[in-house]
Amino acid sequence: MRTANDIMWLAGYLEGEGSFCCITSNGYLYLQISVSSNDQDIAEKAAKILEARCHGPYQRGPGALGTSPYWQVSLTGARAADVMNILIPFMGKRRLGQIKKALSSWSERPASQGNSLKAEPAKCHPEEAMYKYGLCRSCHSRRFRWNDQSIQISAQP
Repeated sequence: MRTANDIMWLAGYLEGEGSFCCITSNGYLYLQISVSSNDQDIAEKAAKILEARCHGPYQRGPGALGTSPYWQVSLTGARAADVMNILIPFMGKRRLGQIKKALSSWSERPASQGNSLKAEPAKCHPEEAMYKYGLCRSCHSRRFRWNDQSIQISAQP
């Protein structure tokens, strides 16, 4: 189970080293969080918190800066959206902009690509679209995806 410290650690790590984007491949949009590290233990810790896989080691190609092996962690789709929504309060302006742009692009994808956002308002936050079970995506991810009902996190200005 993730702790508040895990969430804070992940937010800080991804703020400095992560990438938040919506990529297109074969005509489909994919929401993605990714991070690379020369330190295997750090990549594995991020993977554990994200419940993702740590891939590597990889070697950089000829002419690339640095020769150290690196490990990569990525998370895609609805799980990436859930994590992005949880991390929003802890991100700086630049990463927040990346997250909002990625989530906006992904939420506007056609229904044929698995967009399950519904037009009706959420019961928890009427200004947000309902995702599932009458909840917005953020509340749904907190309650059902991350099972962190016991974790109370508030952003400190």
